[in-house]
Amino acid sequence: MDGSHREQLEGDLETLAIVTYTCLTISLVALLTTFAILTSLKGLKTNTRGIHSNIAMALFFSELIFLLGINSTESEFLCTVIAILLHYFFLSTFAWLFVDELHIYRMQTEVRNVNFGAMRFYHAIGWGVPAIITGLAVGLDPEGYGNPDFCWISIHDKLVWSFAGPIAIVIVLNGAMFLMVAKLTCSPGQKEAKKTSVLMTLRSSFILLLLISTTWLFGLLAVNNSILAFHYLYVLLCSLQGLAVLVIFCVLNEEFQEVWK
Repeated sequence: MDGSHREQLEGDLETLAIVTYTCLTISLVALLTTFAILTSLKGLKTNTRGIHSNIAMALFFSELIFLLGINSTESEFLCTVIAILLHYFFLSTFAWLFVDELHIYRMQTEVRNVNFGAMRFYHAIGWGVPAIITGLAVGLDPEGYGNPDFCWISIHDKLVWSFAGPIAIVIVLNGAMFLMVAKLTCSPGQKEAKKTSVLMTLRSSFILLLLISTTWLFGLLAVNNSILAFHYLYVLLCSLQGLAVLVIFCVLNEEFQEVWK
């Protein structure tokens, strides 16, 4: 009578549970610390700080909902709600990563200082566009959210493209902007100090995008397969993901270092 189409996990599930809760807790603490630091320092009032705070929060909520709700399959309604929230916050994370790269591009190409002022346009992309995509997906295929195995999207359902498609577009667009900014920065006449700073920012941003993309790829594979290795890879990458955000946005960030001093 089991409605599941997936084989049960085999192996030491108690160890997996301990590793999962430990790694995700480390990541959540790192993300919350990042958000607290970025919002508490008075000197960090730039749009860059705002974008980084939103990335940290989108990641925090996606990981928290995943940790608390991915196995809440007892209630069909609750499972569907959790799957929809996961879809939204995952897309929001990548939308804000796109905004981060777009902001770097604008700072290098526009004459006026775009690092200060209203962020309505950025918020519309970071929170609004994922809401539209998720809303359309819910309207077109509400049955695709949640199943007897887990509360997310099955890779065997066409709905998965409403998740994978936007992420692929973000990766391509970020890669294109990365190359354009790198080309502008390396052009003759640019100051060496500014060139080094911009290239470091670009590299950190792109590394973070690749790390988060890889993490959620293994997350999708983990819940859709009975292979224990995918679960371990996902939770280990999650802990690295949270720590990487803390290191890149705070510890290694020049603007943060100056304000902290």
